[in-house]
Amino acid sequence: MSTLTDKLIDFEITVENEAKHAVIPSKPGSTSEQTGVLEESIQKLSGLLSSISRSQKYFRTRENRNFSTVRSTEQRIWNFSLVESGLMVGMAALQVFIVRMFFTGGRKGYV
Repeated sequence: MSTLTDKLIDFEITVENEAKHAVIPSKPGSTSEQTGVLEESIQKLSGLLSSISRSQKYFRTRENRNFSTVRSTEQRIWNFSLVESGLMVGMAALQVFIVRMFFTGGRKGYV
């Protein structure tokens, strides 16, 4: 929640109750029952397509959020591995220094 990092806000506004759907022009010689079934099928397909579109947008949003988390985790792993490597080199140098100090000739009282 830092003020220095970029933030991405994603939201969607949907209209649940539309006023009136477009009227399909009827073909000469067709009955209103045939046109009504056709309109019903088109409205059902429209609803399914909008549902698929919302699902795709939701998954895209989750992918972006999860990718950001992965990037952050990779950066932390890299930083901790650098610190760990530095500590290992420091401990090796300290051990060499201590062993060399034990075997110096002038100080017999330390061992």
